[in-house]
Amino acid sequence: MNGQKTPAPGAVPAAPVAVPDPSELLEIAYEVGRDFPRWRARVTEAEGEGSWVQLFRSGHLRVWAVAWDRLPPGTCYLSHERIRGAVYVARGTLVHERARLGDPPHTTRVPAGSGFSFDETFYHRMHPPTGTGPTVSVHAFTPDLPPGLRD
Repeated sequence: MNGQKTPAPGAVPAAPVAVPDPSELLEIAYEVGRDFPRWRARVTEAEGEGSWVQLFRSGHLRVWAVAWDRLPPGTCYLSHERIRGAVYVARGTLVHERARLGDPPHTTRVPAGSGFSFDETFYHRMHPPTGTGPTVSVHAFTPDLPPGLRD
């Protein structure tokens, strides 16, 4: 044994003391997202633009679940200046569009069971594909998103 504790299956990982890097945030998002049946009742079904619910908060770390079924009108690309994060898709699919200067956006589909992380230089937007039904995703951020970006 190396003295490290192994978290119980389905447990929300303890918030790290240091500010987590994107790969650590992705691990956290995956752990929480894989435990979807445990917290599913806390998420309101997406009606129109969707809803946010905070699942976990400690120190620098915030974990949110988002239920949505379409791209809200007027959604622009989001600059993650000073914010690191990770996204895990617990149900459905997300279209992830990453902006590229002078070129069309790089677009990928992120199915349930998959995710991605980003650092402070990331500029992107995401949404469920049109007509595919509700999607639930887990978003781990450090520090927390400003209220205007999640309201």
